[in-house]
Amino acid sequence: MWLFAVLFLLAAVAERPYALVVQGTRFLQSRDQQPGATLQAVALEGIDVRYTTNLTINGQSFKVLIDTGSSDLWVIPPSSFIFDNTGIPILAPFAGGNVSGTIGFGSVELGTYKVNQQVFQNATFIDVALVQSLGIDGLIGLAFESIETSPITATLQANGSNPTLGNPFLFNIFDQTPGQDNFIGISLSRTGDLEDTADASFTINELDPTYTAVANAPTIPLLSGTLNRWRIAVDSFSVDGVDVPLPSSVVSTAPAGKLATVLDTGTPTASLPSPLIDSIFSKIPGSLLTVVDGSGSPSPLWTVPCNTTSIVSVGMGGQPFPIHPLDLTEIFVNNVTNVVTCVAQWFAAPGSPDDFDMIFGDSFMRNFYSVFNFGASVSQAPTGSSVQLLSQTNPTSAKTDVINVRMAQLTEQPPTGQSSAGPSPTAGAKHGGQAGLMVSHSILFLFSILPFLLL
Repeated sequence: MWLFAVLFLLAAVAERPYALVVQGTRFLQSRDQQPGATLQAVALEGIDVRYTTNLTINGQSFKVLIDTGSSDLWVIPPSSFIFDNTGIPILAPFAGGNVSGTIGFGSVELGTYKVNQQVFQNATFIDVALVQSLGIDGLIGLAFESIETSPITATLQANGSNPTLGNPFLFNIFDQTPGQDNFIGISLSRTGDLEDTADASFTINELDPTYTAVANAPTIPLLSGTLNRWRIAVDSFSVDGVDVPLPSSVVSTAPAGKLATVLDTGTPTASLPSPLIDSIFSKIPGSLLTVVDGSGSPSPLWTVPCNTTSIVSVGMGGQPFPIHPLDLTEIFVNNVTNVVTCVAQWFAAPGSPDDFDMIFGDSFMRNFYSVFNFGASVSQAPTGSSVQLLSQTNPTSAKTDVINVRMAQLTEQPPTGQSSAGPSPTAGAKHGGQAGLMVSHSILFLFSILPFLLL
């Protein structure tokens, strides 16, 4: 089973010159309680790390995903939960399924921030099992509000209500401090170390003191598009210093020769155009493109040597951002054949015309500290908004991590190698003489998550 960690993040108080940093763990065990946070972990097949924070509504605590890819707040309340229920029905897409319920209002607190009569979705039914099975109570959106990205706003408008009642929690916080800059800072660290812990931080109108150098980083403007997202231009990709050609963008507002990507903390992995995926992984020695045909629908899958130290670098805002080799792949154990392989964390997807070419989820965002500048905008119009990024990955130490971490992890697994059982993959581009590897039916779950990568 693939381990899936939920790391708890606490919003820092704007008046305090520090961010509250907490730890999470991959294993299903309890830890000592940190100030304001309860630590635990959950497991899920085929998905890596998700990041959550605790908030309260009318005194009831909820553990919610942080999501820069959407703007609404929704929770799954207990039966005893008391709130102002409008009775207005609402249906919102989530994770390849839907969340249905009613629109409600309540007093929402996050850290020491508080909004009275904050709108949220009272979720009475969700047809995506992963949420409640993980003990996750909902989601808080950190993106811009629009009819397209906010089911709450769209529902209120369709119902004849004032759509401004649907303002996101974050923008209601910004309205309380009009003299301050409107921004959030997010650091997402990995859990792939030998202690299976990770630090993460989430601040509002403050920088994490560890990453104050981000203030001097180039300002990357948002790309306009059909939806108001945290969408920026990607300049380049390289593998071990060798440039990788970029395919043509499907986004009309993307600068010539560049691609448009959405920065989305709600996505655990990443999606890139298929030609780019192939160009990147074909340059990693020993990588092998296979085709899994276990359900009548062939799907391509890159297997990569578990000990690879290749450094993929992505250029944004004129800066290179090295990606840690541990964020390229995940260890996969075939439960049928007991064979271990490492498979790519990035998946091929065609993008969305005039919206995005790529989605950079947590497997990318763990490699840089992100500041999301909302500018002087109102929630619906991201005028003057931008992103600033600060690299967190040192290529030299990252290669050492592979030896100290990944290889130590593999000693606890069955032997790596070739198996004759399971569905037969068709070999594609193959480098370094690595044998073709069999992949079990359960790996198909990796491809099933693509529809909900952008929450």
